[in-house]
Amino acid sequence: MTGKGTSLGELLAAELEPVAAGNRKTVKGFYKAFASNDTETISRVVASDLEWWFHGPPNCQHMMRTLTGKSNPSEFKFKPRNITAFADRVIVEGWRGSDGH
Repeated sequence: MTGKGTSLGELLAAELEPVAAGNRKTVKGFYKAFASNDTETISRVVASDLEWWFHGPPNCQHMMRTLTGKSNPSEFKFKPRNITAFADRVIVEGWRGSDGH
């Protein structure tokens, strides 16, 4: 604890929040560009060293197939359910629903 009752973890979280907020905004912009097939914006916001992790059975990995060119973007609609950012890490969760995954 610091002298005013604030923990080191709380101080670190407060310091990193602007970074996390910026990363959340970038990811939201990516998904908006992805939904409208705006490849110029996508290429501008995606870093060359971006690491994608896909979870779930292969038949549910629609985003991976779209991003690797194995399927047409118009064949897949993705609506993020939750976007969580921790400094330079961003986790985007989607789900299978009536109007998207």
